[in-house]
Amino acid sequence: SDSGAFWGAVEDYRVQNEYKVGGRITGKLIRLVVHNETIVDDVARFDYLRDTEKQSSRISAQTEKHGPGPNSAAATLKTESWTDVRWDVQFQSLLDIARVTCLLGMLSIGAVLFIRDADSLVLRPIERMVHKVKIMSENPFASKTFNEDAREGDQTKQLETKVLEHSIGKVCQLLSIGFGEAGAEIIANNIKSGGAINPMLPGKRMHAIFGFCDIRNFTSATEVLQEDIMEFVNCIASIVHEEVSFHGGAANKNIGDAFLMVWRLPDAAYTDANEVKESQSPSKSSRSRGSIVDAKLAMRGMELASEAVPITSHLADAALASMIIIKNALDRSPKLRAFCQREDIQRRMPGFKVNLGMGLHAGWAIEGAIGSHHKIDPSYLSPHVNMAARLEAATKQYGVPILLSDSFVEILTPAVRQRCLAIDTVMVKGSNVPTTLYTVKAHFDRSGSQPGDSDPSGALDERRDMRDMRYATECAGGHISFSDYPYLDELDEHPDLICTPWMDDDDSIEMLGAFEEAQRLYRAGDFKRSMAMLESRVDPTFGPAAALLRYMQSNPSPVGMTQDGGFVRELTEK
Repeated sequence: SDSGAFWGAVEDYRVQNEYKVGGRITGKLIRLVVHNETIVDDVARFDYLRDTEKQSSRISAQTEKHGPGPNSAAATLKTESWTDVRWDVQFQSLLDIARVTCLLGMLSIGAVLFIRDADSLVLRPIERMVHKVKIMSENPFASKTFNEDAREGDQTKQLETKVLEHSIGKVCQLLSIGFGEAGAEIIANNIKSGGAINPMLPGKRMHAIFGFCDIRNFTSATEVLQEDIMEFVNCIASIVHEEVSFHGGAANKNIGDAFLMVWRLPDAAYTDANEVKESQSPSKSSRSRGSIVDAKLAMRGMELASEAVPITSHLADAALASMIIIKNALDRSPKLRAFCQREDIQRRMPGFKVNLGMGLHAGWAIEGAIGSHHKIDPSYLSPHVNMAARLEAATKQYGVPILLSDSFVEILTPAVRQRCLAIDTVMVKGSNVPTTLYTVKAHFDRSGSQPGDSDPSGALDERRDMRDMRYATECAGGHISFSDYPYLDELDEHPDLICTPWMDDDDSIEMLGAFEEAQRLYRAGDFKRSMAMLESRVDPTFGPAAALLRYMQSNPSPVGMTQDGGFVRELTEK
């Protein structure tokens, strides 16, 4: 009975040790020793399992001494049990692997998200900032193409790096706008060099076409408009600057009522101050930015080389075209028309219209910074710049809106040169070389929207309709330019140019022929016959004819210098 109870207890112990893990039984008894006597012993399984896969329990007890002698000793009774927990260990290992895998996955996802955010919010903006600064150091005018994705109203919601990136872009754009083309080298050199700022760089000789514009009746307009004069001037400036930029030029100076524009010519365009040398390819020094000239050259490709037309001639054509377009754009500007129709300005100047005097001249100049470390103005110094200003001033004397010098007319393409009329030969103060003055053969006193003659083909009407349609749909936006298209032949395609009232009707051609003959007599010193022809055959409202008549009437005999067999008078306008 004791034996049965013992084995029953062993079985109960075995059952109690077993437990389920992951749906499987583990904890099976593989060895049991009770009081030093082995009861259960699965030797093969015991030896197969690793120590970590066996769980043991031990109990030791000391028995009392047996016998009276000194050699008697107490016996040690050991009770031990070993159970198979291999599946438990494996299952816990699988759980540990799963935990580590899950942790690694979470860390990986977190790292990816962190790297993505760091890349998009920190690294890329910094790279773009560095890229923008690098572009500015190479070409300051490229800053005008920087994308401004942030809206003004969202600035407070943006991260600091984004705000800083947009701020750098705006600073770069403001630098290019404030310094202009003449200050490009100052910006580039200071960004490249690092260290202290050095705005006072040495001047650099260059060649360019210089255009000078002046707003007529500006003093009276200022007295009437008062605070509104800034908006009035800026409206005119936006038209002038935009058309000049579209045609390969750049605005340099805004002098209240006057504007200086520059079209840089290739470095090898001139052999000296007055002689033009054809250059067959564009030069890096011609920094027209996104202009119609660039697009036109790109479209024409090899056609340009086959025509053997120098880039200087295309720039000269573009410069003259921009002046004519500006004249027409001022006439059709809705904002300027509103200024002109104000009661106060009409009371002061009845019939007031916005008019500009324009002068174009080509020659060399020294490009650099004028001023000190406190304030600089990047600009151009040269008698040729002064010549453009003198030409503009002389437009009042000759009664024309545009005056051109012979050095400028010489670099025009033949087709455009035919539309220019020589009106006088003068000696400019400070120069010992006579200058022939030209103007454009056009009735600028008429509205630019009226054609100068009939148009049997209907092409002119079609262009005028296109212009009127665009004007009607965009007039709310202020100035509407038609120069943002790369015309292959702008003179025959641009709406503002083909609608210009050119002097190509029979009456105008006859009058111009008589004027040229009268001018030949004037140059020969035959004032009497010249005046007779001007008075009898030339429209008295034609400004150049009226100017020559006034001079010859006040000076019945030639009083001046004779050069190349012709009479040259001194230009009195400065």
